[in-house]
Amino acid sequence: SSGINAEYGDTLEGDLHSAQSSCEAMEHRLNQLNYEVSCKDEQLKFVNGEMEDRREDETVEMRNALLLMNKECQDLKIENSHLKEQQNGIKSETMRLEARETALIQHCLKQLSDTMSQIG
Repeated sequence: SSGINAEYGDTLEGDLHSAQSSCEAMEHRLNQLNYEVSCKDEQLKFVNGEMEDRREDETVEMRNALLLMNKECQDLKIENSHLKEQQNGIKSETMRLEARETALIQHCLKQLSDTMSQIG
C-alpha cells in the first residue's frame, strides 16, 4: 500500500510539475502577447497621430489654396472691370468718331452740291 501511495504521489507530483510547467509557459506567452499588444498600440497611436497631422496639413494646404484662388478670382474681377471700362471708352470714342465722320461727309456733300449748282 505504501508502494502504491508512493507511486501515486510520484504521479501526482509529476502531474503537478507538468501543470506548473504548462502554467509558466502560458504566463510567458501571455507576457509576450501583452508586450506585442503594447507595441501594436504604440504603433497605432503613432500612425493615428501621423494621419491626424497629415489631415491637418492637408486642411491648411486646402485652406491656403482656396484663399489663393479667391484672391486670384478677385484680381481677375478687378482686371475684368478695368477692361470693361476700357471697352466702354473705346465704344464711346468710336461712336464720336463715326458721328464726326458722318458730319464731315454731309458737309462735303453740301459743298459738292453747292459747287455743282454754281457750275451748272
